[in-house]
Parts: sequence; C-alpha cells; structure tokens
Amino acid sequence: MKTFLLVLACTVVVLLWGLANGFVHDWWFKRKRLGVTREDFFSAFSEPGLTEVAEVVYDDISNSSLARPLPVLPGDSLAEVYGYVDEDHVDLVEGLADTCGRARPTPEAAFEAKTVADVVHLIASLPPAEAEPEKRSWRFWRKG
Repeated sequence: MKTFLLVLACTVVVLLWGLANGFVHDWWFKRKRLGVTREDFFSAFSEPGLTEVAEVVYDDISNSSLARPLPVLPGDSLAEVYGYVDEDHVDLVEGLADTCGRARPTPEAAFEAKTVADVVHLIASLPPAEAEPEKRSWRFWRKG
C-alpha cells in the first residue's frame, strides 16, 4: 500500500510539474510578445486565398497553448516555438487542411512546412477536398 501511495504521489508531482512548466513557458512567451497583434500576423497574408487559411491556422495555433490566446507570428517555427515535432507536426498540418476543406498533403509535404507561414502557403496551395459520397439511408417499408 505504501508503494502504491508513493507511486501515486510521484505521478501527481510529475504531472503538476509538467503543467506548471508548460504554463510558465507560455506565460513568458506571451509576455515577450505583448505588442504583437492579430493584424501583425495577417499583414503577411494579403494575397487572395490566403486570408481564410491564415485565420484558421492562427486561431488553431494561438489557442493550442495553456496561456490562451498565444500571439503567433508568420516566422514562428512549429518545432522550436510550439513543440510540434514528428507525428504531431504532420497531424497538425493534416488537421488544419481538413478544417480548411482542403485535400490532405502527403506526410513529407506536411513535414516540409517548418514555419507557420509555410503551413499557410502549403494549405492554400492544396486542392479542395473531394466531397464524401452521399450516405444513403436504406429504409424498409412494410406494407400494411
């Protein structure tokens, strides 16, 4: 029983430490960017077709931290600033493409998008997602 309580206590301490560390990191990051606004981000995406994608990308990345909303800049590295690496990186890009109604990029293409601006340009360059076939409801009517 003592071992179980010790393991439980250690687990709680580790979880709280990780949560506090993530919150402090986000808080300091947010504090360093006090003057950064949404307009600073969107000024880099004035080309036609980029604005809608940029809004989705900004909102998703900005709200993915503990200290929401987090100021996002186009040159931010997905790995170094936000911690999106390996499968998380690809999952983020694929999820953003789905949200924007675009076809999913290949995992290689998704991983090539290193910055937030790269993601916006990649998703904007993708074709629209193919519509899913209409699901039919089969009903069996009784004569009666």
